[in-house]
Amino acid sequence: MKKYFKIYLCFLFIILSSCENNNNEEVQKFLNSNDKTQIIRGCSLIKDKKDTIFVKSLLSNINDSRISHDLEFYGISVYEAKIKALKRISGLTPPNVITYKIDSLNMNFYKKWAIRKGYIK
Repeated sequence: MKKYFKIYLCFLFIILSSCENNNNEEVQKFLNSNDKTQIIRGCSLIKDKKDTIFVKSLLSNINDSRISHDLEFYGISVYEAKIKALKRISGLTPPNVITYKIDSLNMNFYKKWAIRKGYIK
């Protein structure tokens, strides 16, 4: 009985690990898209500090001011979604309030953080 339980746990671990990897690939695909709604969707899938692999993609073209008109993300700018994702990853609150308007102080804050942590050069 114990043998089957251990096999079951190993099988479950393998499945869960592969699902997380597929999710990372899906998020990366969304972040590299040219479609504003897809980029925002990718940002919404980034949850916390373990997602540091996306920092470089988030900082790429961070000053994108396009706003989504999709029902799910209506009124959210690409900049706003990326900054909020960086806030979740870093655990740091930016100097200014996050809105749909591009704020160079917030962008530089997270770029400096990423450089200090070694996520970008």
